[in-house]
Amino acid sequence: MTVRATRWVACSSSPDPCRISQGELSPPIPGSLQSPRGYQPSSKGDPTGRPHGDVSVTMAPKLTYQTLVGHLDAAVESLLPDQIIDAGHPEHGGFVSARDGMAGGAHFGCMMTLGFAWLCEGSRYHGSEDVRDRLIEAAGFARAIRRPSGRYDLITTNWDCGPYTAFAIQAIAPVVAAARTSGLDGADQIEEQFGEIIRAAAPGMASGGFHTPNHRWVLTSALSQAWSLYPDLDVVPTIES
Repeated sequence: MTVRATRWVACSSSPDPCRISQGELSPPIPGSLQSPRGYQPSSKGDPTGRPHGDVSVTMAPKLTYQTLVGHLDAAVESLLPDQIIDAGHPEHGGFVSARDGMAGGAHFGCMMTLGFAWLCEGSRYHGSEDVRDRLIEAAGFARAIRRPSGRYDLITTNWDCGPYTAFAIQAIAPVVAAARTSGLDGADQIEEQFGEIIRAAAPGMASGGFHTPNHRWVLTSALSQAWSLYPDLDVVPTIES
């Protein structure tokens, strides 16, 4: 049996920052020299009578809000140098992807990461004016690179892509929802800047189609998030179809 684990990677040292990566964790094989984290194969016979090579399980540290925010802050720290803040640069506001070597490929995941840190109490970036300004600049870059349809290019494979746009909207819609109730100075600017991207993308997601059947779920999810934020959007027939 193999257990698949999905995790978010938001670190510039990763081959693919701000994207989803997949990993596989296999149950330990008694006597094996390799085992996943949390399993410790016994290297000697156990005096309690357990067979040689039996395994003992060590509990992983408990996750807390503070530790998660610490990981979030570390991710932000790794991303800040990747953003182009030179106002004269043609890709001003974009994040340079370590995998793609150019701005755009990981942009919306980076926006999400910075947005969550700016919103989360306890983060050292909570309410930061610098991060707020960076988020606004990132939104400006997102507007600069979108297609007239409101959709975005997955720069490695798919142009004017509805499903990729849906993944992007899934990343930033929660930031808008949280900004509305945060009370932070500048939260209305984040809602306006990110919200414009969502509103502009909704018609293109509804009409742009998809490449594979499993992309229906991401389009439905993103359109539902957009509609929950902006009920005037005419996307319900597509969601329910």
